[in-house]
Amino acid sequence: MGLEAPGVEMSLPRVAILDDYQGLALTLADWSGLDGRAEIVVFRDNLGPLDAAVEALAGFDMVCLMRERQAVSRALIERLPRLKCIVTTGVWNAAIDLEAASQRGIDVFGTSNGRGQRATAELTWGLILALARKIPAQDVGMRAGAWAGAPGRMLEGAVLGLVGFGTVAAMVAGYAHAFGMKVCATSRSRMARELPSHVKLMEPDRLFEAADVLSLHVRLTAETRGLIGPRQLRRMKRDALLVNTARGPLIDQAALIAALQSGEIGGAALDVFDQEPLPPGDPLREVGSNLILSPHMGYVTRETMADFHRQTRDVVAAWLNAGDPSSLAPRLA
Repeated sequence: MGLEAPGVEMSLPRVAILDDYQGLALTLADWSGLDGRAEIVVFRDNLGPLDAAVEALAGFDMVCLMRERQAVSRALIERLPRLKCIVTTGVWNAAIDLEAASQRGIDVFGTSNGRGQRATAELTWGLILALARKIPAQDVGMRAGAWAGAPGRMLEGAVLGLVGFGTVAAMVAGYAHAFGMKVCATSRSRMARELPSHVKLMEPDRLFEAADVLSLHVRLTAETRGLIGPRQLRRMKRDALLVNTARGPLIDQAALIAALQSGEIGGAALDVFDQEPLPPGDPLREVGSNLILSPHMGYVTRETMADFHRQTRDVVAAWLNAGDPSSLAPRLA
């Protein structure tokens, strides 16, 4: 509910901006309006394990999150007695224990998704093209002095399989249609008549068997964790390509590595991982050129990040004024 009314003697409230990997928070948004009203501290790197996060955040009244880069668990909340408000980018954040926050009386607000969904769809399509035409491998070969690398494949006439059909998947389906692909999807919440005319609804097992490119677009839940495992990978074509810009644990990582190394599938591109940032020694970093890795850049564009940081600033300013930021951003707790 904001801080004490003006006139009450107190130190400046402290606001932590977390996981600003590219150093964009204070350049894409003008925070000067909070000069003299709050101390703004930016953390460029992920805070790491629980004890390290507690030590870093113990003195803060507000914490601003960039999507789900930092988990805010019950254990963390219970060890931050000064924390009064959390602002997350996006309309939901599965990394926040909302029940624990509510029980503590901590306000939680989320910004809009901005242009993040369109940005994610664009990156998904970029990864599909990079896999199909082996663009990263061609670049590496050229820099090593080679000229003609292994040929890629065309997308026209190929089958794109979409696991889930929400906003991002619908955008990707539009790109695929423009490229002349056949688009199929599996969805638990949509009927065939609700899909665009260029998208065919299909049962999951049939989708895995039919897809030349399989792209994941479902939320991570207890039910979807490990959705793509050894059984599903065995059903896929030997030259099929798998793309994940949704959530890392949707795929059994060990099973994927085995499938890529044995040639059970043709290739994969991952923008999301079980642990983020991906540890330097993670086995995924050792897989060959049939795996493309991207550091969770789906929503990360200049435009989207500007939207996120400006909306976060506006919510922080409203809360510091002891106002109700819910007119600017939805209240999550």
